[in-house]
Amino acid sequence: MEHDHQHHIHYAQPGADKMGALIKLVFLLVVFAVFYYFVVLPAPGRATDLELQFMGLFFSLVAILKLADWPGFAAAYAEYDLLASRSRVYAYVYPLLELAQGLFYLANWQVRSVAFLTLILMVIGVIGVARNLLSKNPVRCACLGTIIPIPLTKFTLAEDIIMGLMALLIIFNG
Repeated sequence: MEHDHQHHIHYAQPGADKMGALIKLVFLLVVFAVFYYFVVLPAPGRATDLELQFMGLFFSLVAILKLADWPGFAAAYAEYDLLASRSRVYAYVYPLLELAQGLFYLANWQVRSVAFLTLILMVIGVIGVARNLLSKNPVRCACLGTIIPIPLTKFTLAEDIIMGLMALLIIFNG
């Protein structure tokens, strides 16, 4: 009997290769900390705005969590995101986009351009999350990667809306 594996996502069992994921997570956090220490802190007057710092830290940290189990993230994200469900490449690229956003916000570099990208990604995210919530299809939220298992909820929707609104503030006030 053949199975259609395209629609069946198998997540790693709790404890399966947790040490490898933990090592990756620690490595990515160290890389982030080094960037922050050597690029952001020595630049007085840059990236001091609380909103940029918050968005930079937020996007960088959630990207690091996603990259700790990159294939698991891509599979979980494809369950509900509009673009990731159609393109596995996008599902894999998304955490890199978030990491770039975070680092650019922290470095206060091309902030308006990054805010436009953030707005576009958040609008796509809001549509995908809302569509899934309306369908009442319970799926795992990939917003913190797959190491931290949480369901997709209205909180995810609110998070995307808030980040989109913050991007709009940067675009118009930046």
